[in-house]
Amino acid sequence: MILKVFYSAVRCIELTKKNQQRCLMILESKNIPFQTIDITDPSQDEARIYMTENAQPKGDNKVPATPQIFNEATYCGDFEDLDSANECDEIGEFLKLTSDELKGVKIGITGILPKSASDEVAPSEPTETPLTNGMSTNNQEDVQEQPISNLEKDPQTVSHTKHEGETTEDPSVGAPEITSNEDAN
Repeated sequence: MILKVFYSAVRCIELTKKNQQRCLMILESKNIPFQTIDITDPSQDEARIYMTENAQPKGDNKVPATPQIFNEATYCGDFEDLDSANECDEIGEFLKLTSDELKGVKIGITGILPKSASDEVAPSEPTETPLTNGMSTNNQEDVQEQPISNLEKDPQTVSHTKHEGETTEDPSVGAPEITSNEDAN
């Protein structure tokens, strides 16, 4: 299979440019090999004529707008058709891919195959993870709570643990004294 995407590299309407980019992005994300053909390149004049004769213009257009997609010589569709097939996970049918060619194609946004194509792979059961409030449950035995001490001596003094069993008293650390404006009167 040689998938061909006919596009225009010269200036074009912004919507057409975005559609061309999105078309290539969809094919790349699905791991679908393709060949791009710039119909504005003078050396690709035969390809431009072939595309305009075999692709189907939309609406009131007399010439089909790029991008146009072909599988070998078989016309597949334009960007709107590709985008619709991608949204419905029918890209393989749209591109007329064989079952062998479909094996390498990522299906869906996550690349997970639908149940019919992945019967041999059983889904794994989700495992429950206990909520630990940010603490690892693996080292629960290592956690020791330190009691608050020496607060009765001086309310301005806070006891800090430097190393296991060592404390320091720093009167500059602690809650500031709260005074009300009524006491100042």
